Amino acid sequence: MKKSLKGIVLASLISTQVLATPISALAVSTETSETPVAQTTEETIEEAIPSEEKEDTSAATEVPKQEESTEVTIEETDKTEETATSEEKTGSSTSESKEKTTVVASEEKKQALKDLIASAWATLKSGTYWGETTAPLKNALEAATASVNDDKMTDAQLDAAMADISLKLTELKSVEKPELSFVTNLINAINDGTEIIFGQGFLGDKYTEASVNARREQINTALEAGKAVLMELYVNGIEIDSTVALANEAQIVAATNAILEAINGGTGLARTDMLKDVLLEASQLSGSMVPGEYLQDKTNFEVAFEQALNALDNALTNEEVQNAVNALRSAMDNLHLLVVVSAVDENGNLIVDQATTSKIGLYKEAWTVEPPVVEGYEYVSTSVEPMTFAMAASTSALAGTYGDGTNDVTLVYKKTGLAEPLPLTFETNQIMNQPATIGVNNQAKPLDPAKTTLPKTGEQTSAMTGFGIMALAGATLAFFKKRKIKE
Repeated sequence: MKKSLKGIVLASLISTQVLATPISALAVSTETSETPVAQTTEETIEEAIPSEEKEDTSAATEVPKQEESTEVTIEETDKTEETATSEEKTGSSTSESKEKTTVVASEEKKQALKDLIASAWATLKSGTYWGETTAPLKNALEAATASVNDDKMTDAQLDAAMADISLKLTELKSVEKPELSFVTNLINAINDGTEIIFGQGFLGDKYTEASVNARREQINTALEAGKAVLMELYVNGIEIDSTVALANEAQIVAATNAILEAINGGTGLARTDMLKDVLLEASQLSGSMVPGEYLQDKTNFEVAFEQALNALDNALTNEEVQNAVNALRSAMDNLHLLVVVSAVDENGNLIVDQATTSKIGLYKEAWTVEPPVVEGYEYVSTSVEPMTFAMAASTSALAGTYGDGTNDVTLVYKKTGLAEPLPLTFETNQIMNQPATIGVNNQAKPLDPAKTTLPKTGEQTSAMTGFGIMALAGATLAFFKKRKIKE
């Protein structure tokens, strides 16, 4: 009986388990389980039927339990699969994240950081800032420099470095530079003195050579002292130290005054600008005609012109220059000039006495010519040498000023046939009383020369030093002017 009951239970269990458990679950359970199948069929049956006394009841109750156990095993198997899959995904995600964070920075990002570092250092050097605001920026720059040279840095890390630098730049606080106008005055004085001594620049031709030579040694001495004072103010040969400048203000002012005294002290250097102006005006009278009765005016004018030309080089004082200017101006104002007016026929023969048609007057006075009425002739046209005349109020009249360059006016007529013209019997040269032409030596010296004179022997080294100093001073002066404009 026991054997038959056992056989029946066994057959029932086998049949129930096979039917109740899906094949896929059995397969998964087999693959995921680390231990072999828990028990043999017999062992399971024996556990299910612990004693002979529990025959039908045990069999009836054990079957559902086995089914419940089977379902739990399947659920646990599914959870195991989900857990494994989740762990696989998590591991994959972590791996990908590690790969992303280990990507090195791009060359574009590195270059951008390098450019920002260079720009920030330039900002520090171009201004004066409080130390408590520059120190954080310098630290950020040093850290960024190390980062940009580290091959393991990422774009994100370089972005953070750039953001830090940008923030520190906004936190910089400027120190207002003190007003250093007394330094600017010294620079201007050195510049003026250097141009005068070496005949260069705006002031290089503003003074007579004789007056500059008379003060050359004094000006040079003052310049050298001023340059030495100026150079002591520079930091690294680039920028003036305002603290040092303020501490030496009295010395700087004294050096400036010494240069200005050498140039302008006493009677000062003899300026040439007024003299050049009057000489240029007078030279334009060359070729003008003077009537014979006023030849002394011509002589006085030419003498005054030569004296003024000589003063352009040799005047020692402004008083001498002014005297030369006044003498030449007076000679010009007293100069009588002639405009020869000739009335001729179509063949060029005179038909009117020139003494009745020509014009005489003082320099810069106005003149007019009205073609005269000539019996037997009709006025045709006018020719003037040079062609600088202007028409007067009437349509046929000509007008100008003495000394404007007009020396000859020719009025051309033609015969009308109504009357035979009478022959002329006068002599032109006698009627005009031997007029003379002004001639001035306006080629003796250029009146507005572009100076090209090089320093004299022994001055070459000093000249080069002077120009080097002035280049530096000029840059400094431009800096001060630019700063003042910004303020």
